Amino acid sequence: MGRRSSTIQGGGHSDIRAKVVRIGGPNEPVKEDMAYQSVNDKLAWAKHHFEILKTEASRYAQSNSGHAMLDTDRNINRAIMGFESNHPIPSTIRLIVGDCVQNLRSVLDYLVWEMVIANRGKPDKNNAFPVSKTPDDFRKSRDERKRLLGVPPAMVAQIEALQPYNNREGYERDPLYIIHELTNINKHQRIPLVLLKGVAVLGSSNITGSRRNLSVTLSISRVHDDTQVPVAVSASGQMQMKHQVVASIAFGDGCARGEFVAPLLDKATKYIERIASSF
Repeated sequence: MGRRSSTIQGGGHSDIRAKVVRIGGPNEPVKEDMAYQSVNDKLAWAKHHFEILKTEASRYAQSNSGHAMLDTDRNINRAIMGFESNHPIPSTIRLIVGDCVQNLRSVLDYLVWEMVIANRGKPDKNNAFPVSKTPDDFRKSRDERKRLLGVPPAMVAQIEALQPYNNREGYERDPLYIIHELTNINKHQRIPLVLLKGVAVLGSSNITGSRRNLSVTLSISRVHDDTQVPVAVSASGQMQMKHQVVASIAFGDGCARGEFVAPLLDKATKYIERIASSF
């Protein structure tokens, strides 16, 4: 963003400096140009919420939050590692998740607003950063809904290239669409759902278990929750499980369902920051 002068540091702290430029004719007084400060402020606030989220999520995960289960099925020759939480995820964590995704989405809308101002236009309620699943939807946002009215053509083309329908993995895997969808859920439906998802990190490469004279041996290093794993079946023995269970909070809504919250938000934050800095 050419007219911006800012530094966003880790931990959610933002050091934003105004840049003084001359606006209007050569005889008009010098004014402070605060263009794009709101973009930087919003991004810094999203990062601040993310740091709080990581602290709260870590505290919850370390509070005996759940336990692993091992079940077997002789017929399909599979063992299933499951995970159950011992107590609900605090609503404060869900609220912080909602705040974080909402702020990330707002960065993009603020960006369009500032583009119009920088182009000597006057933004209105129609201006917003479109996030589209199809080229036709983008054209409607641009031409009918006037989302990008006043944005320079070169930047409109840049925004179009960033649309989720251009993602080779599908729009559902695009960080912009995921944040957009979660924001809509947070704004219009409910606080985003999150769930506790466990990963069993084994103390050794083998687990031997018995249920109803059925012995199971797992030769694995990591098992995600509810994952079916091929096993060797033999007879007798008593259940013995030596492993450490690590739990993490995952999304329970939309395209992000099942994705761990912290890595996804970290990826989305970096992606949106790159977008903002490219204009």
